[in-house]
Amino acid sequence: MCDIEERMELLLQQAGRKFVPLNEDGTYQGCFYPLQFVYPDKPRFKVDTDNVEENYIFGIQKLAENGREITKDELRTGDVAAMKVNGHLHIGLYWKNGKIVHVFEKSALQINRMRFFERFETRYYRMEE
Repeated sequence: MCDIEERMELLLQQAGRKFVPLNEDGTYQGCFYPLQFVYPDKPRFKVDTDNVEENYIFGIQKLAENGREITKDELRTGDVAAMKVNGHLHIGLYWKNGKIVHVFEKSALQINRMRFFERFETRYYRMEE
């Protein structure tokens, strides 16, 4: 099994990969693709894509159940940044040097500066110790 750094490097090789809303089993993929790729052992969930606020609460609960909340100062490669933008939950994985790997709907897997996420209400989670 690769370590987190290696899995993140493999994920970065997929930059430009298009947004895919659902996995083959009907569970949500969307912006969770980076998390699902780097942490394939974490559970996947079906969501009601019509209920934005409920999805935000559900997603935050699942991040907390499967990891632990940390502060921004504790961020290291592979940690999750979860932001609330227009009521929606959007996540990305911290890479390094203030960069986040994420994918937006109608977009592709990309690398952005951390300050992009900091404009919104953002929480941070560590999935593995």
